[in-house]
Amino acid sequence: FHGRTAVVENPSDNYKQPVSAAERHEMSTAIKAAFKDDHQLSVSRMEPCMYTMTPDEHFLVGRPEGSRRVSAVAGLSGHGFKMTPALGEMVVDLALDTGKFPLWNANFVSPSRFGV
Repeated sequence: FHGRTAVVENPSDNYKQPVSAAERHEMSTAIKAAFKDDHQLSVSRMEPCMYTMTPDEHFLVGRPEGSRRVSAVAGLSGHGFKMTPALGEMVVDLALDTGKFPLWNANFVSPSRFGV
């Protein structure tokens, strides 16, 4: 489960916050729904995790404003792994100025949308 609305300003303050009873119930309910034969089903442990995510839930791909020497990809929230082939090509096109980066139509992932 991801996409919770809580924003953590300082990750070191909240890294090991315990899983709440409501979260345990939500997860247990989802597991039981996924595995119909649940007579031996039990959850032995739940741990919270943190990940980076932009407010609009899109990646950041591009250059910080005013920079020609830095290219960045961030805010992947864990699901970026499956996108790495395309993201890699995008960043190569951007970093090497191949002229192909505009073809990606990547304005929706531009860091400039947040004034960065």
